[in-house]
Order: sequence, then structure tokens, then C-alpha cells
Amino acid sequence: MENNKVINDVIYVSEMEAWVDVKEYLQHAMSLANYESDIKFELKYKTSWYGNNNWFEPYIRVGTKHQADQVLERLIEGDIDAQIDVYESDDGDEYPGGPPIMMRRYSVELIDIKLDKQIEL
Repeated sequence: MENNKVINDVIYVSEMEAWVDVKEYLQHAMSLANYESDIKFELKYKTSWYGNNNWFEPYIRVGTKHQADQVLERLIEGDIDAQIDVYESDDGDEYPGGPPIMMRRYSVELIDIKLDKQIEL
């Protein structure tokens, strides 16, 4: 998909060659993510801003790299443009003789979608 630009609460889906309601697009993405899954994944939003402008970018919270890989595969097969994102941090607990424990939080980003507000599904 090229340039997932959201205009007036619709998004252009090049595979369908049509403008689709962004809420329906996100619902479709979540149904693909949760298809035949024992785990119920959640849609979350990252808040970004530049100057006085702020926007919300949707992502799917997952627990592990394996889950991220599975969700990404389902989304790509369903023509949803997505990528895996990993946030790394340490636990801040340096114990004598060893480094802090690194923590990795995985998510699957829905690429280039910027919304004026969060959409509840």
C-alpha cells in the first residue's frame, strides 16, 4: 500500500482502489491479527507531535517476537501495510557483577497512518 494517508476519516486502499472508512480498516486489521489466535491482541495508539500539531499512530500490542511475526504475516496476507517495532530498555537494576536485564517490547505498527483522534473499536 502506498501512502496510507487518512483524509476526513477515510483511507485509500490501493489494493481495492477505493477510499475506506478508517474505522472499518482498523477493524479489519484487528480481525486479521486475532484470526485463529488464542490471544486477544489490542489496538493501541502512540501519540506523536511536531510543534503544535499532534496525532495518533495505531499499533497492535503483542507479547513476543513469535506473536509479532504471526500477526505481521496475517496482516500482510490481508493487504494491510505493517511492520514490527521493538522497544528495548533495561530494568535499571544493576546488580554487583552483572549488567541490567534488557527488556524487549514488541508491537506491530500499521505503517504511515496518522489520525487526529484515537478510534475506539
